[in-house]
Amino acid sequence: MIQASSVKKNSEQPEVAGPNLVARSMALLALMSLLIMGAWQLKNYLMTSSILPIEEIRLVGEFKYLDTGVLKKTIIQHIDGNFFAVNVEAIHQVIQQLAWVAVVRVDRLWPNALQVYVVEQIPVAMWRDKALVNQRGEVFLVESHQAVMGLPMLNGPPGTSHLLVEQYLDFSEILLSAGLLINRLQIDARQAWSMTLDNGIDVILGRDNVLQRLSRFLRVYEYEPAMRSQLIERVDLRYTNGFALRWENTVSQYQPLNTVLSEASNASVHCVATRYKPCAFSFEKSPSAEITNIAMV
Repeated sequence: MIQASSVKKNSEQPEVAGPNLVARSMALLALMSLLIMGAWQLKNYLMTSSILPIEEIRLVGEFKYLDTGVLKKTIIQHIDGNFFAVNVEAIHQVIQQLAWVAVVRVDRLWPNALQVYVVEQIPVAMWRDKALVNQRGEVFLVESHQAVMGLPMLNGPPGTSHLLVEQYLDFSEILLSAGLLINRLQIDARQAWSMTLDNGIDVILGRDNVLQRLSRFLRVYEYEPAMRSQLIERVDLRYTNGFALRWENTVSQYQPLNTVLSEASNASVHCVATRYKPCAFSFEKSPSAEITNIAMV
């Protein structure tokens, strides 16, 4: 006889939340809602009330070109709230658009001040007669060039300002040893370089090996005092082993000579060159020789 046995099944039933748990949850939600509402109301009060107005503007930086009075007036015109509500980003954008401003940062200073840190543009040269260019080759416009009269002029096709500034700094470093400065530096569409020095000499450099060509010319310029007699009009450095000079007060058209040195009958011109010193020359005070070719050996 088969005896049936009943198997007791243990089934776990989910615990039903009691009324106390539901009440606690509702109370917690209500508290959180009150806190959020209170924070919103507090923020709204702080942003719209008249407490903690901006009463001080501190300018930090070295100001050579910017008018600090105009700068403060511009900032005040764009303060649209108290310490908490003032839009520092909007003020930052307005100041950044001013002509002489390179870098700006605007900070709140507790409890009632704004601190504005400004770095001015540093102009290196004039750019194409209309603008200025800084040491990074960035072009910027100003209302008046009166404060920067005497800066050199850089000129080149659009998009070459970075290259011109870089080359200007390299050329200036080389010329410094001879006490020379650049008044004008230019690169044309063929990538050929030319410059005018502060003593009035026009220097034609060409496209290739321009730094080496300039250095080669300066070896003679510094060695021979006659080169600094203010009688040289133009120097053509587009030669493999020397350069050509054009004297002032000549009427003939410039034609480079193929000879190493051209001697005119009415001028005293000579060249002495060795392996240990550059070519030296001398000439009368009013030479009739238009062009003199100097060879480096």
